[in-house]
Amino acid sequence: MRRTDMAVRIAVVVAPMGLLTGCLFGSEPRADGPDEAATREVEPFEGLAGGDILGRALAATSALESVHASGATELTKSGAPLEVDIAMDRKGRCAGSLSVAGEGRAELVNTGDALYTRFDETFIREMDDAPDEDLESAVALLADRWLTGAFLDGMEDAMKEMCDLDGLVPEEVDERVAATRAGTATLAGQPAIRVDLSDDGAERRLYVATDGEPWLLRVEDRSEAEPTKIDFTDHNAPVSAEKPEGYVLDLSEL
Repeated sequence: MRRTDMAVRIAVVVAPMGLLTGCLFGSEPRADGPDEAATREVEPFEGLAGGDILGRALAATSALESVHASGATELTKSGAPLEVDIAMDRKGRCAGSLSVAGEGRAELVNTGDALYTRFDETFIREMDDAPDEDLESAVALLADRWLTGAFLDGMEDAMKEMCDLDGLVPEEVDERVAATRAGTATLAGQPAIRVDLSDDGAERRLYVATDGEPWLLRVEDRSEAEPTKIDFTDHNAPVSAEKPEGYVLDLSEL
């Protein structure tokens, strides 16, 4: 099965970065005169440049103990987006699902001690590039069963990386990437400020919470080649990741 790495897609949005998160040289400066500031409503992150907001957002989000990430990322071989919906914590525990065009579905649970996955037939056929004979064998063996144990072709590592909170958000920024304030928005009732990133003509957007901690609420890459939109919710909420009930096929015993 082809490696599928949500962290890579999120990193595409913010990853060409090389300075520590405290500042972003080359970002657009922003300063207001005292008379203007005294006569208008105070804006979120008043006086901060886009790079400064980005630095604060990455620092706060990197310090989270848990988060729920959901959205669409990475085109599959049919051209359909891969949809992700995963809650994860810093202990390596996670639970959630991946789906293709809202149909093919893979579920995963990492208890911190063991990884469990369950794929339906549509998902296996969509994501596996094996020859037809091997593909039919994989469908017969794996489809609609909870699995654990020895996974093939790096699948286990790829699935575990889905649960890697440390690797989900980069901690560094690059002076070559210009970060610009781009107005405010409301995401699921939560006020946010938008920061646009400019790098080689790519259109990338980050939304940062303006009420409470400056956590990332959404990352977007609006390019046709690698479209990505991931929402972050349930910041620091407990993650329920328990061993599935019923029969589990241990592949290491086959």
